[in-house]
Amino acid sequence: MTASRRASALPEVPTLDELGLKGFELTQWQAVVAPDGTPKPVVDLLYREVAKALKMPDVVERLATQGGNELVGNTPDEFAQVIKNDLVKYAKLIKAAKIQVQ
Repeated sequence: MTASRRASALPEVPTLDELGLKGFELTQWQAVVAPDGTPKPVVDLLYREVAKALKMPDVVERLATQGGNELVGNTPDEFAQVIKNDLVKYAKLIKAAKIQVQ
């Protein structure tokens, strides 16, 4: 498990941190996004409706069986910060590994 904590769908699978590989965290996310410049009332409406859907038992069950991801339901501002943090983390990793696009 590459996340910082065990997945509820796979509680018997230890994290890499638990196995001694400290500081390694790699998570995936899926999101509903809108183009830059989308009016705030539209973004807020999308957020409210998606957040509502993520509380529906059938939606929770379906998403859990499609990869075992934990459902988060971040606000638009919280998710924007996730993206910014990931960009910094992966840029650092790419530079350290000297990865180049050819």
